[in-house]
Amino acid sequence: MIYSGNNSVQHLIWRGLKDFPTPGVFLYLEDANVIVRSEAAHRLQLRPSRTVFLHVAKLLKSTTVYKREVAAFTLGQLGTPKRPYKKDSTRVLLQALKTESNAIVRSTIIVALGQLKAEKALRRIVPFAKDRSPGVRAAVATAIGEIYCERSKDIPPRLMRLVRKLRTDRSRSVREWAALSLELIRGPLPGELDE
Repeated sequence: MIYSGNNSVQHLIWRGLKDFPTPGVFLYLEDANVIVRSEAAHRLQLRPSRTVFLHVAKLLKSTTVYKREVAAFTLGQLGTPKRPYKKDSTRVLLQALKTESNAIVRSTIIVALGQLKAEKALRRIVPFAKDRSPGVRAAVATAIGEIYCERSKDIPPRLMRLVRKLRTDRSRSVREWAALSLELIRGPLPGELDE
């Protein structure tokens, strides 16, 4: 799980990593502490380079689940907002998605592809709408919303139907993420977010 809370420890780590050389930040990216590795990922996302991309892409092949998760998270926003490694990141994320057995990592990869606005990846993402993991199904809805949030008129009807279907999923979490996705795509309808 990527940590996104707001506390003084997180702030201190962020500040401490600010002037730390990139090779040193790589060590913290692999830290067992979720707060430390999340802040290292955030810091690296602001330092897009071929070296960072290659190191993080290699981590995506780790045998350790949390290392694969933080790698996917980092790649999804590497070089935000321009994302100079979008094409390369999309390629390695899709490759990892083919064989990923862990649901948390699968969902992180799918969300990362959405953050990259990797529209061509949707044909590989959509089948995961039937994944047994609610987190993965929610990630599919999130990715569709991320990809089409700024160009809602371009969303294919089949994808809109899929998000609406996920809005009625048996999992409350999936329903909530699908509702958010619908809101991103076309804005909320009166009463739609009420449960």
